Order: sequence, then structure tokens, then C-alpha cells
Amino acid sequence: MAQQAHQFFELLKKDHRRAEQLMQQISAASRDQRQQPFSTLHMELAAHFQIEEKFFYPKLLPIEDMKALVEDALDEHQTAKDLISQLERTGFASEEWLEIFEKLDEGIRHHHEDEEQEIFPRCTQFLKDQDLTDMARKSVQEKEQLLARTARTGSAGMAQRKRAREIHP
Repeated sequence: MAQQAHQFFELLKKDHRRAEQLMQQISAASRDQRQQPFSTLHMELAAHFQIEEKFFYPKLLPIEDMKALVEDALDEHQTAKDLISQLERTGFASEEWLEIFEKLDEGIRHHHEDEEQEIFPRCTQFLKDQDLTDMARKSVQEKEQLLARTARTGSAGMAQRKRAREIHP
């Protein structure tokens, strides 16, 4: 596998380590210190999921030997999105929030393991180095745009969500 093609998997793995670091930070945080790292985690996961769903999984889904793994990964993305939505509607200080977060943490770690141990190694049998190189280039551009857009709108949205939780904990 060419070095540039390998770069795509390194980008995704870097995102995985970042998410795991943020989840560990959230787990160790006091109730009143969860919001900031959770907002960052949400933003990072949303960008990561979009990249995989836009550039990576569509290339693999038509491949019969990859179909079940990809469908499972997409289901895991949806489960994580659903848990994140539940967390956004739940007060950060509640025990329920921590229980939901623990499910998210476990699911994300399982998802990372599936990708790194099964999907990434197997897909190299089917994808060309040029495909992976193109995905790496597009992913970097897409993530920069997504994170910039989220940063512009995120602080206003975060303040609004915080006010809503204060009113409806």
C-alpha cells in the first residue's frame, strides 16, 4: 500500500484516538465540567461520521465481502448519533446523563475496534491506492470545512442548549 493511501487510515485512527481522549476526559470530569469536552466530542464525531459516510463507506457498500461490516458500522454510527441526541436533551448533572454517556463510550470504542481490526485491513483488498489517496485528500478538506462551520455556529447553539437544559433539566 502506498504511503499516501496509508494516510487515509491514519487520519481516521487519529480521529479515533481524539474521541477516546475526549471520552476519557468526560468520564473523569465533574458534573459541571462535562459540557465543554462533550460539545467538542459531539463536533468531532459528527465530522468523522460524515467523512466516513460520504467518502469511505459508499465505496465499500457495493462490495459483497464488505457489505455486512459496513452495514454494521453504519448502524453503530446511527446508535451513536441517537445517544448523542439523548445526551443533549438530558441535564449534564444527572445520573441518567452518565449512564447514557457510558453506553456511547462503549459503543464508540467497539466501533473503533471493528474498523481498525476488520474494516481497514480488509478494504485494502478491494480499494485502489488512488481511491484511498483521494479519500484522504477529500476528508481533510471536508473536515476543515465542517469544523470551521461548526465553530462559527457552535457557540451560539451551545449557549441555547445550555439555557434549555437549565430550564428543563
